[in-house]
Amino acid sequence: MSAHEEEIEITDTLRRGPLAVVRAQSRRFPLFHAKEGKSNPATGNGYAMVPFGTGDIDYAAFFKGAGPKGSFNPMYEQDNAPGGTDNPGQSLQYADLSYDNMAALRG
Repeated sequence: MSAHEEEIEITDTLRRGPLAVVRAQSRRFPLFHAKEGKSNPATGNGYAMVPFGTGDIDYAAFFKGAGPKGSFNPMYEQDNAPGGTDNPGQSLQYADLSYDNMAALRG
C-alpha cells in the first residue's frame, strides 16, 4: 500500500453512502473492511453487527459499483464475538456463513 492508500470500513460510511465515498476517491481505498450491519437506531453507530450477507448492506451492488474486479480487496470481519460460553462454536458458524455469502458474490 502506498502512503495515499487506505482501508475503508464500509459500516463507518453507511450514513454517507459507502459507494459514494469510494467512487469519490477510488484510488485511495483499495482495501475494504466488508463488515455487515442491520439497522438499529438504538445503537451509537445506527447498526448491529451481523454475519456477512444477513444485514442491510447491498454488497452485490457495492462491489459491482466500486470498480473492476481486481481493483480492490474486500476482507470480512465481525467485531463482536457472538456465542461466548453459552455457544462457543457460534463465532465459527458465523464465520462459515459469512464466507459462503461473500464467496457467492465472486461471480
